[in-house]
Amino acid sequence: MATGRPRSLWPPSGAAPPTAWETVARDAAGLWARSAGACLLELLYEHEELADHRGPDDEHGVPGWRSISSGALAYGLSDQENLRLQNALVEADVLREIADTFTADLESVWFNGVRVFYGGVPGAMEAEVRVNGEQHAGATAAAPWTRSAPASPTLSPT
Repeated sequence: MATGRPRSLWPPSGAAPPTAWETVARDAAGLWARSAGACLLELLYEHEELADHRGPDDEHGVPGWRSISSGALAYGLSDQENLRLQNALVEADVLREIADTFTADLESVWFNGVRVFYGGVPGAMEAEVRVNGEQHAGATAAAPWTRSAPASPTLSPT
């Protein structure tokens, strides 16, 4: 079994270093793959390897809804700070805590997306909750921002 990070396939051997746009595009694709992409693959294939599955009665889920949540993603000044932010989100159980503020606004009986964003630098933090791509003022106001970090779950009722 291989250990460590997989070898990057970009740039190919002997190629020029990536441009700023190539780096941004690669980073954006990687972020999507580890968040919304992981939820989409779990929704389609249900392997329970890329994201967490919670039932409608699960104590850490959204009451009345099946949820698929990717891992908490954090990018900061250090790996230690990233891990602290990731653990804070998991411990805060943000979706469960704010569920009553947004479940009435879930439009589809099949699939809905809820994203929790938290980031910035000390003294200039930004935070919001988006439901189906739109900022949700009630959920944003209710979230325990001092204990959270980015996540991206997909919800569907049972």
